[in-house]
Amino acid sequence: MTQQGRDVRAMRKRVKTEAGIAVPALFAGVVTLSAGLLFFVQPLAAKLALPYLGGAAAVWTTAMLFFQAVLLAGYGYAHLLATRTAPAAQVGLHLLVLAAGLAVLPIAVPAGWTVNPGSDPAIQTLVFLGLAVGLPFFALAANAPLIQAWYARTGARHAADPYHLYAASNAGSLVALLGFPLVAEPLFGARVISGGWAAAYVALIAGMAACGWASLRGSALRAAAPRTGADSTGPRPATLLHWAALGFVPSSLLLGATSIVTTDLGSFPLLWVIPLALFLLTFVIGFSRWYRPRPETSARIALACVLALAVPALFGVAFHLKLAGFGFVLGGFFVIALHCHAQLYALRPAAAHLTPFYFAMSVGGVCGGLFNSLLAPALFDSHAEFEITLILAAFVIAAPLVRGLRTPLVWGGAASAAAILCYLAAVNSGLAARIGSEPKLLGTVLYLFAVAATLLRPPAVAVAMLVTGGFVATLGGDTAVLRDRSFFGAYEVIDDPEAGTRTLRHGTTIHGVAALHDLDAPRPVPLSYYHETGPMARALALLADARAHVGVVGLGVGSLACHAGPGQRWTFFEIDPLVDRIARDPALFPFMPACGAAMPTLLGDARIELQRMAGPRFDMLVIDAYSSDAVPVHLTTLEAMELYLDRLAADGAIVFHISNRYYDLERVLAGAAGRLGLAAVAKLHVPGPDTPDGTQVSHVVALARDAERLDALVAQDGWARLDPDRAVLWTDDSASPLAVLRR
Repeated sequence: MTQQGRDVRAMRKRVKTEAGIAVPALFAGVVTLSAGLLFFVQPLAAKLALPYLGGAAAVWTTAMLFFQAVLLAGYGYAHLLATRTAPAAQVGLHLLVLAAGLAVLPIAVPAGWTVNPGSDPAIQTLVFLGLAVGLPFFALAANAPLIQAWYARTGARHAADPYHLYAASNAGSLVALLGFPLVAEPLFGARVISGGWAAAYVALIAGMAACGWASLRGSALRAAAPRTGADSTGPRPATLLHWAALGFVPSSLLLGATSIVTTDLGSFPLLWVIPLALFLLTFVIGFSRWYRPRPETSARIALACVLALAVPALFGVAFHLKLAGFGFVLGGFFVIALHCHAQLYALRPAAAHLTPFYFAMSVGGVCGGLFNSLLAPALFDSHAEFEITLILAAFVIAAPLVRGLRTPLVWGGAASAAAILCYLAAVNSGLAARIGSEPKLLGTVLYLFAVAATLLRPPAVAVAMLVTGGFVATLGGDTAVLRDRSFFGAYEVIDDPEAGTRTLRHGTTIHGVAALHDLDAPRPVPLSYYHETGPMARALALLADARAHVGVVGLGVGSLACHAGPGQRWTFFEIDPLVDRIARDPALFPFMPACGAAMPTLLGDARIELQRMAGPRFDMLVIDAYSSDAVPVHLTTLEAMELYLDRLAADGAIVFHISNRYYDLERVLAGAAGRLGLAAVAKLHVPGPDTPDGTQVSHVVALARDAERLDALVAQDGWARLDPDRAVLWTDDSASPLAVLRR
């Protein structure tokens, strides 16, 4: 060997030795920090939006769509940068893009941004996020594929197969997501968190510069790096489509599971991030080197989870068995997502085609977000997207089990697609509401048989696909008078002839009940939480005088309108126009047509509408705004209470309806009352045996500046003073529902 050859060999050995220690640690640390920042900013931005956009589950679903879309844009940018520019240009250009993100830091509500109640809330959510975090999020989104592509040039250990860095990336994301609700939110306010995030972003830019330098230094060794995986001609269209499908299913199920959980438990960072944390954990496991399940075994287990999640929907069973029901949903989602992501890792291409792999996977994720956030609310009158994605999941998961059965599989897919179209047509024509329970039961039995057979014999998968159409076609076969959906939730109006009641449901929670014999009554009797024997009715009777102006935040079916006195003025605040239409339709509920036809409804978030008013307007404010059992965090903070007091007469009262299965909101109101010097009393009412069917347990808190204002409640109805020793203070900057979770 010549001296020159020995020198080159020594240089390569020295560079590899250095890379074996320092470079892998550098890249792993930077990709972990980048991913942590990327996913830490999601709940932070959504938390900042809550006081302006409200707490509906759809706000977080739309936010997820935004983050997925920007992630796709970042992956597309990374692909172009990695394939169309020289290595040195890549490093320089991307550092400029990262530096441009500093322009909007620290993250805060954009100056001058306001909510327009007449505009589409989904569009306003997207605009808010674009202005607040769009640029830094885009720069961070490109980091994961770029860092892996740069690492492939270093000549370091496993440089030819850098996908393990994606597992490290998602591990960083997971730590950040859990750290926000469990550590950052309880201990620090949003402003402090935002400042810390900005400092970490600056450190990341320095780390990316170091990674770029290491990549350029090791470029000379790229030709010597071993190659594994696919051929060099690039992925075929069918392969890209398969990657996208495997990305679509977990993304759509993530949003569907999140909607199920947040609709009932609340819309706040902890419950947003739990499903997303499970989603990221499936990436960490699926892209790790040690997780290597047998494909057929993994597929069968995932199909069993599809079956388990589909059965409750087929039978019309709601997921409201306390926390166990939500654990059931999230557990099934986790297994299905893990299978899809492990399959993605098994199908990964060589490092030369890394960026199109991530781009195709991201396209699938964005399509899942579009389907759940924009298409499903327009196409369906219930949360049918979760069940429909389960059908697609069955096809995607079963694909390895049905080689040689392409013709039956195609026919099965065509049959299911036709059934979906028939179902949509039935819903739009009103036919679905008139279908009896027998077709639903038959479809259920066939579906159970077919999928169970799938777990035993792979050829039965084709049969399962054919029968799945019966599952979709029979959705909605119940006694629903109305089923409709808006940005803020899905609603059902259901008759119970045996109990003689008509009920409005949102999620698993009742939001209004009327007696069937009262539908045409000139003065219908309020039921559910608002019966005349309950604490809400008693508070209205004892605290609102004959000339009072009463403001009610949350309309429901308008039951409270029938407690209005003849000389009183009432104004309702309602964020969802669909709820107002349901309440005022005389064919559905009688309360507003009979008692509140002249009472106005101000559409939009109550805090925003109250802020637009000047000076004291009301003698009483009733806060009764719930999205299923979701906590109205932004309507219960110290700042919200201060706003209510500004709009309340000096001798006025505030009445909160806090009936809830999961959270002890007495403690939150005790915290605000203590800080503001208010008197506060509460009563938990359990209906007796003589109360009418449809009457619910109710929990109400009344607050006033003067304790004597509440003496009538304490003396006549046995209301109790709130315990200041159990108080928890919520503010817009810091509010952790964990502190008031019922145990």
